[in-house]
Amino acid sequence: MEEIELYRDLIICISGVLFSTAIIFAGVLLYILYRRAKAVLIVLEATISTLRQMSTSMKDEVIEPVVRLVSLVRGVLGGIDLVTKFFQKKEGGSDG
Repeated sequence: MEEIELYRDLIICISGVLFSTAIIFAGVLLYILYRRAKAVLIVLEATISTLRQMSTSMKDEVIEPVVRLVSLVRGVLGGIDLVTKFFQKKEGGSDG
């Protein structure tokens, strides 16, 4: 009977050591993964910041002047259209 108890205790001790080793190994792997993911997130954050700056510059230097120009052209065309309609109604009213 003593021999069975000895094997049981030996298996329990070996299983405990293997389980502890596996837990430590998994912890080390997770820490390495965390560090790499953190580095990638830092680079991604810098890239996003650069893209925000570029889009702001694009908006300020390109899009707003184009919108102003389009607004000016629409205003001028609207004025020309109004004047044209005004003179056409005047001519149509005197002929009728």
